[in-house]
Amino acid sequence: MVKSKFASAVITALSFCVLIAPAKASDSVERWNTAMTDYAAGQPPPGIPPFVESRGYAMAHIAMLDALRAARASTLPANANAAIAAAAHDVLASVFAPFGPNSFDDIYQTELTNIPNGPAETRGVSLGNKQRLRCSRPEVMRTSSPHWGRRTLPARSPAITRRHHP
Repeated sequence: MVKSKFASAVITALSFCVLIAPAKASDSVERWNTAMTDYAAGQPPPGIPPFVESRGYAMAHIAMLDALRAARASTLPANANAAIAAAAHDVLASVFAPFGPNSFDDIYQTELTNIPNGPAETRGVSLGNKQRLRCSRPEVMRTSSPHWGRRTLPARSPAITRRHHP
């Protein structure tokens, strides 16, 4: 009896969370993820170099995450999907520009047409643009990891000693 009440309470709480959840930002992230992988897969041989492709993916996902966090933390209403779209579009369009024409502009316009016009959309786009600019600065990329530039092995490690003293 107690287990069934507990299970019932958990199911009710979860369904309540699903019902009050805001518009799904995860759908927007998924659409942009699909767009970038489709673009890379559609390139003629030799394709996009793997280090450029993976760096572009990482930068886009960091920018989208930062844009989502900024939109949710904003004191004024900001549309998270607009922020995600602006951040992803700006990063992907700049990183993949040397590899020829892309459909990121069309996807961006489609994303924005699905968002109601108003100050929340405008604020979301502004936040997304700021996150893209923040994400692409080299000094920010270096400081985004607490371990960037630090030695991961102790100074007296045999691996380091062998490397420097054959």
